[in-house]
Amino acid sequence: MVEKTDTFQHDLRTHLSAIISLTDLVKTTTDPEMSASLLDAILIAAGNAMTMLDGSAPVLGAPAHRPGMTSRTLQDFGKLATSLCKTKGIVFHLDIEEAVTAIPCPIAEPAHLHRALILLLDNALKYAKGSDITLKAARTDDKTLTLTFSDEGEGFGTTDPELLFEPYHRGVNPANVSGSGLGLWSVRNLIRATGGDIRAEKNAPRGACFRIWLPIIDFDEDNPITTPGTDFSSQERPEGWEMRILVVDDNQTNHLILDQLLKALGTAPIHATSGEEALGVLGAEPLDLAFIDIRMANMDGWELARHIRADQSLSGLPLIAISADAAPEQIVPFDHWLQRPIEPARLYDLLTRMAGTAARPQIA
Repeated sequence: MVEKTDTFQHDLRTHLSAIISLTDLVKTTTDPEMSASLLDAILIAAGNAMTMLDGSAPVLGAPAHRPGMTSRTLQDFGKLATSLCKTKGIVFHLDIEEAVTAIPCPIAEPAHLHRALILLLDNALKYAKGSDITLKAARTDDKTLTLTFSDEGEGFGTTDPELLFEPYHRGVNPANVSGSGLGLWSVRNLIRATGGDIRAEKNAPRGACFRIWLPIIDFDEDNPITTPGTDFSSQERPEGWEMRILVVDDNQTNHLILDQLLKALGTAPIHATSGEEALGVLGAEPLDLAFIDIRMANMDGWELARHIRADQSLSGLPLIAISADAAPEQIVPFDHWLQRPIEPARLYDLLTRMAGTAARPQIA
């Protein structure tokens, strides 16, 4: 239990450190393209931290059966690694073999792989200071992917490579490098949780090399794996998409985020900052849908939803709960539950399902 807790803290600290470093760089750059790239990297790092906190990628657990395409996972990691390495004045190289991008190569749990690569990067930045870092991806055969993560730093000396994966074991010159000795132990557990394995080798002519083998899972062409990075602005809208949507939340930041997402998807959001204000809006104009934050002062989301359901003129209004918490077993009186952080793809899919499915309540 102690090892699990220490590992969780170590991994989370790694992601938070990345966010701090990238934010510092955003504040100093005047290049719009660089700023956009850094913000993408910050989003990826924050997403990894949230993945850890919401439990969808446990520190030591079996895959959550959420397959994803390897090439997309590696490209996302490449953005983050490039930006982080730039803060240290070094270069990150990403070399993805054409066979990995040309043919679908889904893996069981991309979040596990992404976290493992972040930990390897953190390890290289600490122990191979000033050295360029390289990640190569190749398709070994129809069932296996091989990733090679290497640097040209000091390497791990005469240490038995297997000892590097033992908990609390430190590498070369541990007194000069901060750390807990849990990074590589966590990496191996994450990789093995996906059904793969990892081995440490000496790089040539110098440095350290970590070779990862990952099983390619079966690809169902009738149910392709999708990724959340879709550009929705050009997608065809279903009939009934021009919805008037009420957003109820007592947090202005949450309002801003959802407002921008909904407007980008072509809908018309209306805002209320309390349950009482929401009831006034609902009684004044016809609406198609309501997003309601669960945790609000005075009247919380549950109470507001019960008030709406008790009003016969509003009882058919679709209600979507929004919360940073995972959905409970019972969500009545809500129709759907949307967990923060809100991904555009999930929001788009939900609105697509809801469009045109409910009659707009009539206001007398």
